[in-house]
Amino acid sequence: MQGYGFSVWVVPHNHGFLRQRYDMKHTPHVTLETNLIYPKNKFDKNFCKIYFKNFISQFPSMYETDPMTACGFYCDIDIPIDFDPHMTLWYNYPGLPPVMDIPEPTHGQVFLADTRSMDPSEWKIIL
Repeated sequence: MQGYGFSVWVVPHNHGFLRQRYDMKHTPHVTLETNLIYPKNKFDKNFCKIYFKNFISQFPSMYETDPMTACGFYCDIDIPIDFDPHMTLWYNYPGLPPVMDIPEPTHGQVFLADTRSMDPSEWKIIL
């Protein structure tokens, strides 16, 4: 499997602002599921609230298959998942992440994404 296969994301409603504010190369998202070999087309919940926590953190490897390092914000969401919810700002960031403002809480919508590329700027929402 290349990259993260297919993923289920919560995309914040203010994703355009977040992408510009933090100079992100990919669509801002909180991952619900990843490393899926086959895409899903049904979700348990379609919307959720996102509460960002702490300052930018360097994340440990979160998945059995995790081909990239990542840093960003940990967050709380009202959908249960088996790992710490987080929104990655940057992948393979060189050095220590900067200290930046924590975003205000926001709502997000659940989507399926094609995350098979090793280049996050090529990841696309497909459903």
